[in-house]
This record gives sequence, C-alpha cells and structure tokens, in this order.
Amino acid sequence: MDRVLTVARAISVPSRLGVLRCLGNDGCHLTEAARRTGLAISTTAFHLAKLRAAGLVTKTTKGRKAIYSWSRLRWALVQQRPPAPTMPSAPAEGCAG
Repeated sequence: MDRVLTVARAISVPSRLGVLRCLGNDGCHLTEAARRTGLAISTTAFHLAKLRAAGLVTKTTKGRKAIYSWSRLRWALVQQRPPAPTMPSAPAEGCAG
C-alpha cells in the first residue's frame, strides 16, 4: 500500500503528469523536457526527481546527458486495477441494526 501512495502522491501534481507525458516513448533529457512542458529547468528537475523517487521514471546517462524515460515495470503496476471490494453480507434476521 505504501508504494501505491508514493505513486499517487507523485502523479497528483498536474505539472508532473505533463512532464511524464513529454517523455514520450524514447525519453528525453532535462532541457528538452523543460522546453516541451514550458517549465523552468529547475522545476522540471524537481518534478523528475519526485517521479524517479516514486519509480515512475528512470535516468540513464548517454555521454554527458542524462536521459529520462518511463519505468515500464512501475507504470504497469500503476495501471493494474485493484481487486474489487467485497460486499458485506446482510445481517442475520433478528439482529438489532
């Protein structure tokens, strides 16, 4: 349950969803993500750090640039449906309710 809450907190900010969306299928580097979202580089870096901490984004280094991309395993966990809640059984007849 803690993992679900961590992910929920990470994606509860609309700007972070925008950053996630801009990464696309191939990922991108920090300045490109900032340009695509219209956010400041420092703000984009902050959001990417939160998304990385939640396990939604990975960071790989190519030369001198860090490329951020979606963590497919974690994103698959987010998309899974929780089990349906079970309905409580009706009280037995004669019980005070």
